Amino acid sequence: MVTDHFIVYAKRTSNSQTRIGITVSRKVGRAHLRNKVKRWVREAFRRHRSELPTGLDLVMVARKGRAPERFEQVREQLL
Repeated sequence: MVTDHFIVYAKRTSNSQTRIGITVSRKVGRAHLRNKVKRWVREAFRRHRSELPTGLDLVMVARKGRAPERFEQVREQLL
């Protein structure tokens, strides 16, 4: 799935938990911006894990030059 700020890959697993992987390359921006994006994705996942389907492995890849400006954007796109 492609959103405004991320490309999201999902794969069903036999595990009952949903896990997340985050990739933010240097093409997104400087280190402080990449770290902020990763923190926001982890926090959105932590807050809304119960609302996501179980048994998924998610990989969120930040899109080049399209870093989210607010935490709410990350939360909306994760859900």
